[in-house]
Amino acid sequence: MRRLDPVNWGSIRTNTVPPAAESEAIAEALYWMDVQQQQERERSRIRRQHNMRQLNPVNWGSIRTNTVPSATKALIEALPIVELVQERIECAICLLEFEVGEKTKEMPCKHRYHL
Repeated sequence: MRRLDPVNWGSIRTNTVPPAAESEAIAEALYWMDVQQQQERERSRIRRQHNMRQLNPVNWGSIRTNTVPSATKALIEALPIVELVQERIECAICLLEFEVGEKTKEMPCKHRYHL
């Protein structure tokens, strides 16, 4: 029986893909994953919107067209002025954090905003 010459199997590479093609394949796969995630988010948003309308049958037209009346100036002026004693509370309008000791207006829902 004849012996075969030893082969350095580490030097033999099968299915070698050039690095540029590999990078393109990865980029394309990531792109399509992103597209699928965006589509799923949109489908989920539509389902949530549909479910909210089923659970809470209100006049959605009035909400979309901003026909809900605003608070009167007298009502806004009557809101209490509260001195802030806690840290890490944000303004409900500009989202900046208040400083301790700062005076704020407090709405009935307990949201606060700058004077």
